[in-house]
Amino acid sequence: MAAGKRKAQGGKARKPAPARAKSVGLGRAATSAVRTSFGRFCWYDLATTDVPGSLRFYGELLGWTIRSTDMGPMGAYHVVSAGGAEFAGVMPLASRDTPPCWLGHVGVPDIGTACTETTKAKGSIHRPPTSIPGAGGFAVVGDPTGGVVAPIQLAGPPPRDLAAASVPGLIAWNELVTSDPAMAGAFYAHVFGWTIHPVELTGSPYWVFRHQGDDVAGMIEAPASPVPEPASWMVYFHVADADAVAAKVAGLGGAVLIPPFDVATVGRCALIADPAGVTFRIVRPEEE
Repeated sequence: MAAGKRKAQGGKARKPAPARAKSVGLGRAATSAVRTSFGRFCWYDLATTDVPGSLRFYGELLGWTIRSTDMGPMGAYHVVSAGGAEFAGVMPLASRDTPPCWLGHVGVPDIGTACTETTKAKGSIHRPPTSIPGAGGFAVVGDPTGGVVAPIQLAGPPPRDLAAASVPGLIAWNELVTSDPAMAGAFYAHVFGWTIHPVELTGSPYWVFRHQGDDVAGMIEAPASPVPEPASWMVYFHVADADAVAAKVAGLGGAVLIPPFDVATVGRCALIADPAGVTFRIVRPEEE
């Protein structure tokens, strides 16, 4: 589960509000049991220039448990868990030409078919199908607007929807920021079978990706720019107290880019950069 060629995450610091919690992803993540199905984010990788520093930063900030494993030719791989659920890995960046990043893996029944459909949908293959010893296979693909994800075919049961579990430290939501929502939406609909649904927000249009009726991710249009930036995926980590978590960031070597703020019917959010510059958000979901 390794990151391939990847554009920098995050872009300009701003406040894109997630979709309304009571009707879409974050609300369901706060109340639903873990589901099992393809078409959902089921694993994440952090590829970074400073593995020890990243493990310390996220471990102390989010309360992760970490175990290290030898992946042979792929080197050391550090598996992280929250609330007893393993959900991500941390590894060295494969190339200094690639920015450090969070990379989400979406479960698919057949990795070869996912790559074929990526090409048909005018996407790009950053890393062709690659075997994971004893686990299955994955690839790294890009949508036509620059967003990067990793379809993954697991050898075991279909992957779980980790975002459905209300556990601090897990990823609660995934959000695509793109200059062309129509083009990006068509790509993900074709490759992963997602459906696209507009939702009401204050200030900005917002779309929710759904799979088999369940919310799996959000999408927002990037601000207009003479030279549009490539799209990027942002992860939201579930926290019990956004203000308390944000207050710890600077002491661990990170930076709070946008301090905690409230999003009506969603919760309290903040935008953070880790010591390597990778951006992510934290969210304390609003009580139902």
